Amino acid sequence: MCLQVKQQHLERNVAFLVDELKVVQGHEAPNRVFFVSAREALVSRVNQDKGTPTPSGQLLEGFQGRIFEFANFERKFEVSTYNKFCDCCKIFDYNMLPVYCCLI
Repeated sequence: MCLQVKQQHLERNVAFLVDELKVVQGHEAPNRVFFVSAREALVSRVNQDKGTPTPSGQLLEGFQGRIFEFANFERKFEVSTYNKFCDCCKIFDYNMLPVYCCLI
């Protein structure tokens, strides 16, 4: 059931990026959709800032994969925004920004 819901969200987000926003090609769109849990990312980040391990009892099964996906999203977002904003003469290109889907 969970995989079906994830696939449905992926299909809708890809259609949104390709058909409605027209910012990416169909083959690029799945690489621009990220599935994360805002709650898990927050718990992980708060514990990381404190220097303590993330308490796994507060998180659902598979959270490590979602945290990795969120870190991947952050990395790609930082690279794309740095590349677009580091030179003040460049015009911001929305095609470089990934879109993410937050599942709670």
